[in-house]
Amino acid sequence: MTNRIALICILLALNGCSETNYSDLEEFVNKAPNAVTTGKSKKDLLNHRVIPVFNYTGFNPFLMQRKNQSITTHGLNEPDLERERDSLEQYTIDNISMIGYLKKGNNSFAILLAPDNKLYNAQVGSYIGQNFGQILQITEDGMQIEELYQEQNGDWEKRNIALKLKKPNEE
Repeated sequence: MTNRIALICILLALNGCSETNYSDLEEFVNKAPNAVTTGKSKKDLLNHRVIPVFNYTGFNPFLMQRKNQSITTHGLNEPDLERERDSLEQYTIDNISMIGYLKKGNNSFAILLAPDNKLYNAQVGSYIGQNFGQILQITEDGMQIEELYQEQNGDWEKRNIALKLKKPNEE
């Protein structure tokens, strides 16, 4: 029964396609060339002025590097660019949280939470952040970090940053 209904529907659909009266379509095609006018002749359209190509060799904002990525190999306070990078140097310091503090003898350790929810332990002298940061001091309240930023003249400037211990009730 369903096969017969499907066959009838197909035959009715095909019957709608069998009409051969295309007079409205033929009328539209005949009027179309006259409906669109540009006001210019074909000769005017072919006679156009060629504008020379201008190659701009100045500043390209799409290729601009961040200031701390344009590293030169000279200058005052230059970091060791040949040393192997620590795992904490792939994150910016703004994205790292100090969530714990441990002390064993004279050694202090910071427990750090990275943005990808990985935990790291760091001690004085460890490198952190993308600006050649190095941990100077770790206390119960936080830690002091010294970062290096390259100036326009090629010298490296030291800046101290404090990373405070994040309390459990803080977001």
